[in-house]
Amino acid sequence: MIKEFKDVNPRISTLTLKNKNLHIVLINVHAPTEDKDEEIKKEFYDTLEEVFDTTVGNIKIVLGDLNAKIGKERIYHNVAETHNLHEHSNDNDSRLANFASGKGLIIKSTMLPRKDIYKYTWVSPDGRQKKQIDHVLIKNRFKKSITYVRTLSGADADSDHFLVGIWIRVEFKKRYRHKLNTINRYDIEKLEEINIQKDYGRKICETLKVQQVTNTDDVNDVWIKIRNTVQQTAKITIGIKEKRKKPWFNQICEDAVQRRKTAREEWLKDINNKERITDFSRRRKEAHNIIRCEKRKYIQNIMKDAEKDFRLNRTRDMYKRVNGIKGDFKKKERFLKVDDGMLITTEKRNSLEMEKNISTQECPYPILEEIKAQVHRLKNHKSPGEDCIQAELLKKGGEDVIRWIWQLINRIKGKADQIIEHNQGGFRADRSTTD
Repeated sequence: MIKEFKDVNPRISTLTLKNKNLHIVLINVHAPTEDKDEEIKKEFYDTLEEVFDTTVGNIKIVLGDLNAKIGKERIYHNVAETHNLHEHSNDNDSRLANFASGKGLIIKSTMLPRKDIYKYTWVSPDGRQKKQIDHVLIKNRFKKSITYVRTLSGADADSDHFLVGIWIRVEFKKRYRHKLNTINRYDIEKLEEINIQKDYGRKICETLKVQQVTNTDDVNDVWIKIRNTVQQTAKITIGIKEKRKKPWFNQICEDAVQRRKTAREEWLKDINNKERITDFSRRRKEAHNIIRCEKRKYIQNIMKDAEKDFRLNRTRDMYKRVNGIKGDFKKKERFLKVDDGMLITTEKRNSLEMEKNISTQECPYPILEEIKAQVHRLKNHKSPGEDCIQAELLKKGGEDVIRWIWQLINRIKGKADQIIEHNQGGFRADRSTTD
């Protein structure tokens, strides 16, 4: 589980993973290149040491682009061993080795035997130079926790660096997750069309006749048949509303990404081929520009629709479009008003006022017109319950659905009066909640 993410500066960030008795801290870094000034390099490693010392965690792993070519010199065998790509080190390597020695770390990415194609993490644009400059460091005490490190050249990360995979063996406490029931939302906006609305009501009427719902059936069986009829008819007539995290990512973007992926795969087959390098670079720029352009078009269209809704006084649609871009969530506040019009803001006063408004009169059997009025009084655009039936589905279902709901409520009330004893059923005339 992720506990904390902290952005220290543009070159250093930390991610803390927590368990019941274990905290793993991943310190992601991007070190200055070899040609940077000495002051910039010194400032980077001073900041890295401070972050490493102040970060709280059982296991600390430093990883990322350290721009250090680690050679096979004997002085570095204690921290890096000999399973590295380069024969000679550069200046950044000596700084990295000094940092590792001072903090009791080892460079795990140069300690595991593997082929050279799984060692280099960066290739120059012309394909001539291959370097192993991305590394993984861990405390010497926990060196066995990392079982393998290798370059994953097949992963399309859209970067001049290859993705580096790290295999970590750390025992985490097993966390059990309860399976959540997903609630399907139907595309109720289609019910605004007259033809679809008539087709929906006609199919519900026909399905109820096929289901052979009768008053002699059990109450639960009647409700299950009504619920299944509404759900199946809605699914066939209007369908389920699709949820897309990135609606602007259309077929044009998908084709551009696929062309970039194909060009990258061809380049990996022969990284020294200049034509393939040029083609891959062109496809990367093309995909980036297309995705950015399509996203901007999508946002501009939403803003135009929101302006149109504002001019036509469609406030709900306007806020829905704007909030869809913002993605913010605001908790709904519930307030009550007293007789003099003042708002009640405390939960205790809320409960007291609600108790005052509870009727203690005996409730008669409802008539069909009352049920019809209550159904049409339901608010639109609200989340459905466990039955996945939105209010619009009942409103547009026709007379048959309302009639069966009315009969069902009357049967439930009759059975409730028979089952509930006289001393039970709170908030009713001369009855309490005492068992």
